[in-house]
Amino acid sequence: MDSSSSSGPQNFRSSMNNTTKPSSADGAHRPRRRGPSSRAIAALSLAVAVAVPAALTAINHLSAAPSEPIMAVQQPQLAPADALREGIKQYRGAQYEESLATLQTINPDQLNDADKKVFFETLGRADKAAADRKAARAEFEMGQDALRNNRPGEAIAHYYAVVNNRYVDEGTKRKATEQMAVADASRKNMSGDMKTTYKSAVADYKAGNYGTARQKFEQLASQGYKPAMFEKSVDDYLKDISRKMPAPEAGPTRTELAMPGDQSLTPPAAPAQPAPAPSAVATTPPPAPAPAPAGV
Repeated sequence: MDSSSSSGPQNFRSSMNNTTKPSSADGAHRPRRRGPSSRAIAALSLAVAVAVPAALTAINHLSAAPSEPIMAVQQPQLAPADALREGIKQYRGAQYEESLATLQTINPDQLNDADKKVFFETLGRADKAAADRKAARAEFEMGQDALRNNRPGEAIAHYYAVVNNRYVDEGTKRKATEQMAVADASRKNMSGDMKTTYKSAVADYKAGNYGTARQKFEQLASQGYKPAMFEKSVDDYLKDISRKMPAPEAGPTRTELAMPGDQSLTPPAAPAQPAPAPSAVATTPPPAPAPAPAGV
C-alpha cells in the first residue's frame, strides 16, 4: 500500500485540529470581556432607588387627578354657534339623546337673536324625542316582563307600542318586532287552556259570581285571548261586570263586625235614666193684715 494513502487520514485530522483550535497567537490579540465593576453596579442601584419613588409618585398623582381636565383635552368645548350646528346635525341624524346633551351645553345668552330662536326650538324637539325614545325602551322592558310571566297578550300590546313609537331607535324596534312574533306563537299555544278558562268565566258570570268571573276575564285579557266568532269579547264582559258589581262602600276602609253573642265587640246598652221628678212649687203664706191704728 502506498504510504501516501495511509497518511491521508492523519493529515485530515491534523488539518481539522488546526482549524478548530485557535492558535495561541490569535488568543493573545483577542480582547477579554470584562464584567461590570462594583462602582458601576453601585451607581446603577442608586439611580434605580432614586427613580422608582419618583415614578410611583407621578403615577399616584395621575390616578388621583380628576377626569374633567382629561375630558376637556379630549373633547374641546365648542363655541356656542358651533355647538348649535352640531346639535342640529345630531338631531337630523336621529341622535336625539346626543343632540340634547350637546344643546344643553350652550349658553343661549351668547347667541344672536336668530340663533337663539333656532336653539330653543331645536332644544324642545330634542327633549321630546329623547324622552319618547327612553319611553320606548321602558315599554320594551315591560313587554319582556309580561312575556316572562306568561302574559303574551299583554306583551304584544307593549311591543306594538314600541314599534309604533316615532322616535324609537332601530335596535329596539327590531327586537320588539322579533319578540312580538314570539309572544304571538306563545299565545297560540295557550289557546286551548284559555278557551277552557273563558267558558268557566262565562259560567261564573251567568251564575252571578262577578268577582270570580272578573279575575278570570282579566287573566284572559292579559294573555290576549280572542273568543270565537259570535262570542262575546272579554272586554265586553269586563264592562258589564263593572256596571253590575256594587260600588265600594264610602267611609272608613276598615269596619268592625260584631259576632252574635260577642260582648267584647257589642257596645253595652246605656242604662235607662229615670224620669225627672216634678219640682215642688214653693207656696208662701199671704202677709198678715196690718194692725189698725189705736184710738180708732
